[in-house]
Amino acid sequence: MTGLTPELVRSYARNGFVGGVRVLTPEAAEGYRRRLVDFLDAQRAERGSDWYPGQYSPRAEPDHPLADVFMELGTLP
Repeated sequence: MTGLTPELVRSYARNGFVGGVRVLTPEAAEGYRRRLVDFLDAQRAERGSDWYPGQYSPRAEPDHPLADVFMELGTLP
């Protein structure tokens, strides 16, 4: 698909997003999922029960450990 159908445009106007549009291959999605799971596992191993996912805020942490992942996902074509 190279553009949005009229129905998808109406859906976006109504819901604020367009769902069901594949932007990653299954392999790429699995790669990102694996990077996130590995990060979470490492944080839990390092910090134990003192750690929770909300401790890092992408807006508040200039050196966020997942900044590269967020940038890659946010700038996909």
